[in-house]
This record gives sequence, structure tokens and C-alpha cells, in this order.
Amino acid sequence: MQMLLAAQRVAPQDEGIQTVLGVMHSIGRDFEAAAKCFQTAAEAHPDSHVAWSRWGACLANSGRHEQAEGKYLHALQLKPRFARCMFNLGATYFKLQRYKESAQWHLRALSTNPEAVHVW
Repeated sequence: MQMLLAAQRVAPQDEGIQTVLGVMHSIGRDFEAAAKCFQTAAEAHPDSHVAWSRWGACLANSGRHEQAEGKYLHALQLKPRFARCMFNLGATYFKLQRYKESAQWHLRALSTNPEAVHVW
């Protein structure tokens, strides 16, 4: 972890470093620090649908579903056929008890990538 933190000081806007740090913080259940890393990655690389989706996933994993929704929607604006993000957005809507929207996004994810049996 110390090497990653040193790398972050050298290249604070590097999406890869921020992503790895975000994952490490998530594993340690420090979702606030993880969210900051994913936010930095997304803001440094605003066209990265993956960075925005990871930020949304981190927020959702910490129970901040309302905030996650916006990050997922932004990722889908960047890559409209991003099935994993559609699935995650559906899960977020389920947690928010917005069941119709949840079902719609899950069906959209499935129709976008019917071969993705690992998602289900």
C-alpha cells in the first residue's frame, strides 16, 4: 500500500493508480477513501465510462444509492451499451425500491448482452 501511496504522490491524476487505491480501500471497507479515489479518477478522465461506473459502484456498496444513480447514468451517457453498468443501475434502483426502473434496466442489460450469463 505504501508504494501505491508514493505513486499517487508522483502521479495524482493517474486513473490506474487511483483505481487500484480505490479497490484497496474498498476491500478494507473504507468507502469514503475509496470514493475519493474513484472521484479523482473520473474527474481527471471525464470521458472514462469505467471510472464513472466504478465511482457509482463504490457509492452503491456504501449504501449511497441516490448518489450512485447519477454516476451510473453518466457512465451510460459515455457508453450507452455498457451492460455491467446497466445491471448495477438496476440493482441501485432495486435498493431504492424503484422496482419498475430496476426491472427495465436489468432487462436492458440482458438484451444488450444476452451472452453475459456471469452477470446473472
